[in-house]
Amino acid sequence: QALTRSDIVLDWTENVTTATASNLAAGSFNALAVLVRNQSRGVSIYPPLVKFGGYVIYLTALGSTYDGQVELQMGEVSLATADAKCMDAANLPHNILSAKALLGGNGRTAASVLKPSAAYFQYTGPSVGVTNSSSIPTGDWVWPGDDQTFFWSGFNADFSVAVVNLCTDGFNRDWAIANPLGTGRRGYTDSSGKIDFSVVNIDCTAMTRLFCVEQ
Repeated sequence: QALTRSDIVLDWTENVTTATASNLAAGSFNALAVLVRNQSRGVSIYPPLVKFGGYVIYLTALGSTYDGQVELQMGEVSLATADAKCMDAANLPHNILSAKALLGGNGRTAASVLKPSAAYFQYTGPSVGVTNSSSIPTGDWVWPGDDQTFFWSGFNADFSVAVVNLCTDGFNRDWAIANPLGTGRRGYTDSSGKIDFSVVNIDCTAMTRLFCVEQ
């Protein structure tokens, strides 16, 4: 059943462990109250669950910038360190329990971070963009507030991975060097507020922000 204001998502039902609330208000927070009744008809209420209508995307704070060695950790080929930086960001939005860096490389694609046919918003509510059924951004993605800032991307314009511009080291680990001989692909939020995910290759010493996506 659709949730609008105080509508019932699921009436009293025996032995239920999951329920689906559809039509959450896009770009805003939705509070869900969960009541449980036992066989003696005693009732307990859980703390309200809060779910954003859509998914949150955010840039790491202006002071949270990283060179091309954003990922190197114990020789691991992954993007776990970049994801940890998203979760450690000084401006981590409230209620975000899991986030990943929107960063191509080390086997990561845009589709492995973004959801299919999903809407993305800034934490404060403005719409950023939507994905298609293949989890690829479609149409113009915008960044309300006009940050005009660079961010590490690792993607070409079609959201394929920019395989030769990922600050790759001699062991084929991406985002693992901070040296002027290597290059990394950056994106940019321009003066019109548009997000361009494939703008320029720059040497891997550049200090650059990350785009982070709620999971």
